Amino acid sequence: MRIAAFGRSLPVHTLGGLEVHLQTMVEGLASRGHEVEVFTTRRKDGVRGERSGNLTIHYLSRTLPGRYEGGYFTRSARAFLDRCRKNPFDAIISESSAVCGVMKRHRYLPADIPVVWMAHGTWKGEIETKIKVGLWRPKQLIGTLLCLNHWWRDRKYIRMAEVVIACGQGLRDELIQVYGLDPERVIFQSNGVDTRLFAPDMERRQRIRDALGIEVQEVMILLSGRLHPEKGVSKFLDLLARVVKELPELRCVIVGDGPERVELERKADVLQLQDVVRFLGTCPREDLPGLNDGADIFVFPSQRAEGQPISLIEAMASGLPIVANRVGWMASLIEDGVTGVLVDPGDDDMFVEGILDLAGDVEKRDAMGKAAREKAVREFSIDRAVSEVEEVLEKLVSG
Repeated sequence: MRIAAFGRSLPVHTLGGLEVHLQTMVEGLASRGHEVEVFTTRRKDGVRGERSGNLTIHYLSRTLPGRYEGGYFTRSARAFLDRCRKNPFDAIISESSAVCGVMKRHRYLPADIPVVWMAHGTWKGEIETKIKVGLWRPKQLIGTLLCLNHWWRDRKYIRMAEVVIACGQGLRDELIQVYGLDPERVIFQSNGVDTRLFAPDMERRQRIRDALGIEVQEVMILLSGRLHPEKGVSKFLDLLARVVKELPELRCVIVGDGPERVELERKADVLQLQDVVRFLGTCPREDLPGLNDGADIFVFPSQRAEGQPISLIEAMASGLPIVANRVGWMASLIEDGVTGVLVDPGDDDMFVEGILDLAGDVEKRDAMGKAAREKAVREFSIDRAVSEVEEVLEKLVSG
């Protein structure tokens, strides 16, 4: 099959869950012999495109890197139509709303090319998250207004997709309700990660801990994700300060970047966590398995309505126990008391207790980490996820 894929960003733009999900999906489809072309936003370094085997990526000029905006929707549609005229596509997959420019008034969508829309949440969930974070923040208020506009746009175009994939348990029902979709066209699929790459490796663990200067007796906490208010990192630093008072040998590594980074680094200094917290910024994808191996506990303090975060599944596959807020559909990932600890949002004492309990009990950490690894391999392998999408596309293309 010739497959066109749309996404506003890839890991080269920012190392987020949506970006990694799209990259691994198109790489998986290309490795199975399908010809895949990706239409995404401009790279800051000016690279216009790249090709590897059956996978071609178009970085569209005169678009804003990693952003949904009019320029991207228009230029992605034109680039798609130009490529389609030269060699027609059999199917389209879209990471969330990225295909809207192509679907607009069917102007750029040749007949009989089915669209599969991969949804990781709804704008209803995004608005609820921004209300939690606080509408008194100007960016959150503006973001809420934009969400209302995006909801109206997506509601129109998502109904035109032949199949909508809900990447999270419970999300399927919300998509049907919020967008008024036909239940027969909405299917549930778990996200997937490379469970061979993300797997416990003791040699790799020692190398990364040596590189970070973390001693054998020290407990390393890992947090990976965008440094954005809705991810709850600022609140986590407050809790970490409480934990360190009882457990001075604790160390924390934060991977990721975002608008809050400078403020978070300043806050860590104020809380006297300079010797406890390391901010690594955005790391290359190939470094992430080693960072997971070096850790003892993975924390996920997000306040947003999460589906199935890729970073969390990668941590599970690496054999890490999780301490996370019970938001969105997290209960479909974390079995409380089995693969980790789920905490009701706002229950700061329970979050602190969860970290202290795991940090002080090696046997419990090992048991939960083993159960998390088994669940990831059983339910969240990238091979299974690619096979399911491939099957959906083949059924659509065959009619």
